Amino acid sequence: MPLTTTANSADRRLTEHLADVTLEEARSRMVVGQLINYASIAGSRTKTWQGSRYDGTGDALAGTEGVEHTYTEQITGTAFTVTPTEDAIAQIEVTYDDIETRTGLAGLAELMNQGSFEQKLAALMPEARIAGAMVNEKKESDLIALFAGASRERSASTGNPLTLALFDAALLLLCTGEDLPHKNIVACLDGKQVGNLRTELRVTSGGVAGSLWQPADRFALAGENGFVTNLLGVDMYETGVNVRNTINSGADVTGAMFLRGGLGSPEDGDNVLPGAFVNVEGRPLQVTIEGGHRPRSAEIQVNSKSKSAERIDNWVVKMSSGA
Repeated sequence: MPLTTTANSADRRLTEHLADVTLEEARSRMVVGQLINYASIAGSRTKTWQGSRYDGTGDALAGTEGVEHTYTEQITGTAFTVTPTEDAIAQIEVTYDDIETRTGLAGLAELMNQGSFEQKLAALMPEARIAGAMVNEKKESDLIALFAGASRERSASTGNPLTLALFDAALLLLCTGEDLPHKNIVACLDGKQVGNLRTELRVTSGGVAGSLWQPADRFALAGENGFVTNLLGVDMYETGVNVRNTINSGADVTGAMFLRGGLGSPEDGDNVLPGAFVNVEGRPLQVTIEGGHRPRSAEIQVNSKSKSAERIDNWVVKMSSGA
């Protein structure tokens, strides 16, 4: 998800406003994207961002007063780099008929030269919102694809459902591999996986489910930002069908449990929680409005340059399962 916006057209105020709307449209629909760190190298001469991995640093050593301390235990971290690319481009055409229907003005030239700011928004805002959703979907899909690359996992065998026992095992693995910098842990699961857990927990009495999950409707449907419920101290989110990542011939789906990251970047001095994933912005989100390649249309293009990456592998546990 981009952090900032920029715009290009004959009416800069209009495209800046559309860029802001597009950005907010993307933010409101992000699920995984709201749970990661963000950094930006926009405006920098460098095209690559560098972070550091400090997993398993261990304890400091004791010293002796008056005795020179050695540095054999010094921790320097492992550097990793992220190079943003044009990761999401959405392009939509608005026909002159649509412009005239919405504003009474005939075509792009008349709209830009004679139309009021409100008329321009009325003509182009619907497509700008759609473009924002398209950019978001691509970025969300790229993030979910990173789940499959995690080296640690607690998954069901091919074709079998995700269970509460596997969910608990993933949490145990995440928390016992090393001392984590914080315990703000989230799980982002496919809708099929959320359904598996909802079915297992929908019981009338007995066991963990009976004592913690009555009434059954506490396991709510996903809200606008994907939040479902808190399970075993872990905030659980449901990702969308359009960004579903199948990982084998059995069409198993994949989710993950990982450390939540705050909006910002600890490496860049921001006072936020370090998370398992980071997105690096190469330049602000761009919106352009031009005459379309096809006659009698206006062309809106939204262009994003960024890249998402895993920061520390031990802060992620993959969770795959069948239907």
